[in-house]
Amino acid sequence: MRKRLGIIGTLMLVFLIAVFVPAPSTSQARVTIAATVGPGFFAFDLMSGFASLISRNVSNVTTVVEQSPNFLDTMQRIAARRADLGIVGGVIVVDALLGEEAFRGNRVPVRTLALLHDFVSHLVTLEGTGITTIGDLRGKRIGIDGPGSVRDALRILQAAGIDPQREVRTEVAAAPGAWVAALREGRIDAVYAVSLGSPTVPDVVAMATAPGVRLRIIPLDSVLPALRRQYGDRYRSFTIKGGMYPGIAVDVPTISGSAQLVALANFDTALAYQITKVFYEKRAELAQFSSAALYITTIGLSERSPIPFHPGAAQYFRERGVPGF
Repeated sequence: MRKRLGIIGTLMLVFLIAVFVPAPSTSQARVTIAATVGPGFFAFDLMSGFASLISRNVSNVTTVVEQSPNFLDTMQRIAARRADLGIVGGVIVVDALLGEEAFRGNRVPVRTLALLHDFVSHLVTLEGTGITTIGDLRGKRIGIDGPGSVRDALRILQAAGIDPQREVRTEVAAAPGAWVAALREGRIDAVYAVSLGSPTVPDVVAMATAPGVRLRIIPLDSVLPALRRQYGDRYRSFTIKGGMYPGIAVDVPTISGSAQLVALANFDTALAYQITKVFYEKRAELAQFSSAALYITTIGLSERSPIPFHPGAAQYFRERGVPGF
């Protein structure tokens, strides 16, 4: 009898443990990141590395990266909930938030988790072309460094009072860096190029160091008021510091647009917090996948995003004492 009671007591103890002690969770959240891939572009390498860091540093999360052809496609995937995260340029992010351009009639509740280095606009020419201001482009041949830069280039020309259809001739570079040869050979007079993930454009650096080449970067700050009147916070001021490029000793005021890691507003707040934490605190490891990570900073963070921050990200920045949160 005593033996039976002992067995029953043991069974009851096992039952109570099973009921009141939770078993370890085996559920896995799946986070999908859409990342733009293309020659010379940083997003896919950066996000592939980031996916690995998330999976290693955030419990019960499996992260996968899907290739996207451009920022617009990335934002459309997030809007359609076919992806959770992605790096997108600020111009398209604001379009989505306001329901404009490709998102007309469909406002997307997109939010910022983190910011990368701004995309910096460069208007580049050579000494001797007679181009010293953006107004001097009338009647000239302008190269654009890639399809993704066309819209910004046309907006900048229009903001300067130049009709892109009638007063200039534009052509898009057939391949990354193709405009370098065209500019040196005199087939174009100037080029509009945009830095990707860093403050400098590698092809501009290469030209600035080439023997016999005297490069000039044209200020673009004069068009910023007109751009902001029409497009709001999509565009910001930026200064290309003297010495950033060999042979260019003076500061050049220009414009830039943000590049940010985004998610929808209803993305899990606790997970957004953890992902933001990994993004900023694992920068050194992230830089092993892409040099763009070297330029990730919290300096001026609250003012650099043209859209609101996700609550989870904002919580992380408040805890770190980042100004503006």
